[in-house]
Amino acid sequence: MIYPYQVEPLQGAQLVQAYPIVQTIRPSIDLGEWRGRLDDLCGDAAAASAECGAMGLLGPQGYIYGFYTYWAHRCLGLGRTLDVKDFCVAAPANRRQASAQLLNSTEDLARLHACRALNISFLVDEQWHADEHEWHEGLHEARTFSLEAAFIPAPPSVMKLID
Repeated sequence: MIYPYQVEPLQGAQLVQAYPIVQTIRPSIDLGEWRGRLDDLCGDAAAASAECGAMGLLGPQGYIYGFYTYWAHRCLGLGRTLDVKDFCVAAPANRRQASAQLLNSTEDLARLHACRALNISFLVDEQWHADEHEWHEGLHEARTFSLEAAFIPAPPSVMKLID
């Protein structure tokens, strides 16, 4: 069965609804810590700025199957950079397709924020299991970019310069 996913901004209660995905990947992160992270990123002062937020991978019923948080800022030596954190996908089917769709959205968001660099950090478990590492490497190698790219691989994160 193919699940049609959409990538949309997560706001309000949706941000807390993403917590079960965090807990599945990192059981050591409790709800209070997750809420603190969201307050730091999307709190009142931050929410007034369109420079930060969260994007979710939503299924047809509105269920959240993946997400990432982001912050657009000026980075010394790179210029304007979209810093993507907590990237994770827990789709029940077509995980690679779902992951690729969420990953593609980071490029679109970087362009929207006039960024010339994109830094993605993955939310991975404390053990960084071999199968997840292989999945990441496969995604890293198989991924074709519409723009010329330079990668500085440092699992669990990737860096891309956007021209």
